[in-house]
Amino acid sequence: MKTDDNKPVHGLLAGHPGTTLSELPHSRAYICYVLGLLALVNVFNYMDRFVFSVLMELLKKDFDVLDTQLGALTGFAFALTYAIFGFLFARWADRGSRVNILSMAMGIWSLATVLCGLAWNFVSLFFARVAVGFGEAGGIPSTHSLISDYFRPERRATAMAIVTAGTFVGIALGNTLGGYIGENFGWRMAFVLAGAPGLLFAVVLKLTLREPPRQTAKSQHIGEGDVPFVTVLKTLFSRPAYAHLVLAVTIAVFASIASIQWAPAFFMRSHGLTLTQVGAVTGFVNGVGQVVALIIGGVLADRLARRDLRWQLWAPGIGMILSLPFFAAAYLAESWILAAFMFLLAGLAAGAVTGPLYAAIQSLANADMRAMAVAVIMFAASILGYGMGPLVIGVLSDYFSTEYGQDGLRYALLSSLAFSIWGAIHIHYAARHFLADAADAATGRVVQ
Repeated sequence: MKTDDNKPVHGLLAGHPGTTLSELPHSRAYICYVLGLLALVNVFNYMDRFVFSVLMELLKKDFDVLDTQLGALTGFAFALTYAIFGFLFARWADRGSRVNILSMAMGIWSLATVLCGLAWNFVSLFFARVAVGFGEAGGIPSTHSLISDYFRPERRATAMAIVTAGTFVGIALGNTLGGYIGENFGWRMAFVLAGAPGLLFAVVLKLTLREPPRQTAKSQHIGEGDVPFVTVLKTLFSRPAYAHLVLAVTIAVFASIASIQWAPAFFMRSHGLTLTQVGAVTGFVNGVGQVVALIIGGVLADRLARRDLRWQLWAPGIGMILSLPFFAAAYLAESWILAAFMFLLAGLAAGAVTGPLYAAIQSLANADMRAMAVAVIMFAASILGYGMGPLVIGVLSDYFSTEYGQDGLRYALLSSLAFSIWGAIHIHYAARHFLADAADAATGRVVQ
């Protein structure tokens, strides 16, 4: 809709309600460009992260390792570094240039992905994955903080959903291209071709993305960037909604990452698909189901949030519960076609979770604590979700395989579904405190 310089801007533009075009630092076209750019950052981020999952069967054969070792390589090799350095990058992002951090971090994780293709044994691959985790630790805190300053609170779920859609596009590309390249040219070339484009894109990011001014109230009585780390933690966890969201996201990540990381191996072992076939199947499921659900879920949550902001939590909780029977049917299906269809339906339900939850998290943090608010959740989700999820499934798979053979992984994955119910309970309790805690964050109050 056409507007003039004296009328309020609606839609996704940043600023407070009533901001006029003449007051905005950037044009509509540039805001859309930023949204696309940050979505592409997520595409490269998750393509580099999850290309590993479709190559696990090749790595298992070449390095002669157990599922437990693959789970450790997929989980803790990446997650521990990702979690620890996420705090450092987030602290920096709340003080300095998020654009500089994001472009540098992207260059690091892209180079590290290339180095995975040069690994000569299990140990060298382990440390290459550690380097991937280090670089990607700077991605999400900086990205989410930038979104919070480019988009108003009541529009952030849609913006977060669009950017997060890049996550599943990246997973889809990692699976599809990784599967094809891995089967036809080897796993080393798959890693190299996944990481190399990100090196160039990091330069584009640095040259074209502008650092926006930080919006809304700063922490009271403390200058920007001067909030002590302990004060940040006390302030965030003084809000019950935030504490429950930390638990909810961590539990949700445990279940979802375990499923995504091990799905290619599941289709190969239980249904006999080739590497190229499983890459196409899992790529399609993630690229269609999750992306469509993310965008629809984000838009729907924003529309409902205009009536009650708690829909940013209620919608994800409903989606999490609705996904459970479809995941169970997928793991138990005897046909790979039925399993893939059930995964698609599960993704349509579960995909609505991420965008609204991340938007809610930003509403619960002071303006100069937003990156740290994400980093705290990243730490918990990385250690217990990214780290423990694949590892626990690997251990359970080795255990069940003694009785069920190749189908041991099927029952290991099925056992992870109980965690989604637990996560939905915490979302419910977070919603009960959300409005009061979001209002408290908007004042910039800190807890000394």
